[in-house]
Amino acid sequence: MSDCLLETLEDLRAQGGDIPLYDADRRECWFDALAQLIAELRSEDQRMAWVALVAHDLCLRVPGLPLAVAAGPLLDRLKAREVKR
Repeated sequence: MSDCLLETLEDLRAQGGDIPLYDADRRECWFDALAQLIAELRSEDQRMAWVALVAHDLCLRVPGLPLAVAAGPLLDRLKAREVKR
């Protein structure tokens, strides 16, 4: 499962140009789906590494966007998933 999950995350990251930055509804769905995948990773280190990678990619797409702001939507969703457990 882990290898398949990592492949899926890599594929999504490779398609980074498809991030719906300027469509709020699609962007929220994109963050929800990505957070759901990241939450399935086994270790906290893996989850945080993926959050950092995605946030970095967002910063490259939106010059001047702080890394913490880019990571915020995923971190919020991951925290909400932990509370539900």
